[in-house]
Amino acid sequence: MSIHVFARDPKVLQALLRHIREGVILLDEQERILTFNAKARKWLGLQPEHDLGRPWEEVIQRHPQLYLAYRQLKLDSADRLDATIAGGSPQTFEMERIEIPGPPKRVLVLLHDVTLLKEAALRIRQADTHIKRQMEELENLWKRVSEELYRDPLTGVYNRRYLEEKLWEEINRARRSGIPLGVLMVDVDDLKYWNDTHGHIMGDTLLILVARVLKEMFHPHAVARYGGDEFVVLLPGMEPKAVEARLQAVNRRLQEAWPQQPRRRGGTISAGLALYPWNGQTPTELLEAADAALYESKRRGKARLMLSRRRAGGQTRVLSKTKHPAKSYR
Repeated sequence: MSIHVFARDPKVLQALLRHIREGVILLDEQERILTFNAKARKWLGLQPEHDLGRPWEEVIQRHPQLYLAYRQLKLDSADRLDATIAGGSPQTFEMERIEIPGPPKRVLVLLHDVTLLKEAALRIRQADTHIKRQMEELENLWKRVSEELYRDPLTGVYNRRYLEEKLWEEINRARRSGIPLGVLMVDVDDLKYWNDTHGHIMGDTLLILVARVLKEMFHPHAVARYGGDEFVVLLPGMEPKAVEARLQAVNRRLQEAWPQQPRRRGGTISAGLALYPWNGQTPTELLEAADAALYESKRRGKARLMLSRRRAGGQTRVLSKTKHPAKSYR
């Protein structure tokens, strides 16, 4: 049995009005109030002796949001709209307007109390917002912890822990792509002299300067402090001659930035270069090959680059015969 029949049969209509959980208001063709149930009376403050026979829109104006919702239902032919009745305990209703064809024509207004549903939805949204905020805070905290975990506290570049993980990633990438990978081991020349003669603050300042210039001349994510006065730079796809030119530029920058002493000590770096896959295929092999080439660079006069020949009998050859940058570039 349709709601149209309910609206026309007085006995069925009264039974419906008594037992239905919604607020029901029945209007005539001119939309004057014919009857309403106890829910509508309670929620809207309707009085039979005062409101029966009156125009519905005139009565509903005492609740502005309901009035606006009803007007919109009439104009836009929307199915249902939400509106709130203000008061000590505000209630939110979902309003429906159903036209029942005549003759005589009738209009049925239904009010569904969705206060608890809306409050629950609001609490869920608030909880969701709170959870998202906590997740963002945890994510930011994890980023900060990760940065601290993988950063050298003095120089700000990545540390050895990061290098060991990153080097495996770059080796695997080089293996898949077939593009060679360079591992550059860098040592700060005469750091011990600056520490012993001018104090560790001066030595630390030199380390910070070297780290900054390396980051500027190479990719920031490619530079890591290996320990003490040594840094490692990962160089995927860079030819040895290009590495040599870049290293010379680094030494020029350091010479320009570092205060010169009469003996012109410090302000330069020496380096050893190992290449994947020729000088090693694991992080340990590549680092050992680069370190051996660095040792030979220091032995032959510093401020130069040596290319590892570890697989060719454990020897190294001089890639650059450039003398001390203070003499060569000035």
